[in-house]
Amino acid sequence: MVVDLVVPRLSYALLAGDIASVSGTGNADPNNPKIKCSLDLTDCEESFQTQIKDAGTDIKAQCLSGATFENCLSRIETNSDCSSSKATVETLKGIYKQQIDQAMCSSQKAENCAIGVKTCSNTYHTQFNAQTKDDGRCKVANTYIKCLNGVSCSKSFEQQLTTAVLMVQMDLQNNTATCDLVKFNAGGGASSSFTVSTATFVMSLFMVLYARLLQ
Repeated sequence: MVVDLVVPRLSYALLAGDIASVSGTGNADPNNPKIKCSLDLTDCEESFQTQIKDAGTDIKAQCLSGATFENCLSRIETNSDCSSSKATVETLKGIYKQQIDQAMCSSQKAENCAIGVKTCSNTYHTQFNAQTKDDGRCKVANTYIKCLNGVSCSKSFEQQLTTAVLMVQMDLQNNTATCDLVKFNAGGGASSSFTVSTATFVMSLFMVLYARLLQ
């Protein structure tokens, strides 16, 4: 279940296409099939994120957003001009599996995950912005990570939780705060024991950095 404060503007479609061209260097041709497919994927994702943000913790609205997103991706996937975008479509479907899979989306665990992460995130942003000293920022950051560790989410939510923690680290870096952060276990809760893989960590870090560049 996506929570709006966790998901940054990732733009996976741009990563799959010609990033330099699509990002506004003046060389982009919107009539070029490859560029158009990348832009269409970006539109699908951004529309999905907007719908998820508006849905908040309304589970039915979240699931409807996931179904709409899947339909949008499927139209691109079945377009013969977008064959080069199929890998990106599969990546997006995998990352947002918990929102796309209707049974998974509407489960009680998904609802608890969404509400728990949103509560942690709201508290973090309110408290972090009120801090004026490094020790206070570090304390708030560690409280947030401990809060996320206590929320039980499915493995499909690992990417987004990891991204949330990486954004905390960047918040600290932007405030030149050096902290000894507690260990983060993606998925949290007593029913989940997996940790973040190196591949997931590196991919999440790249996406956070890329998202910050686009802001």
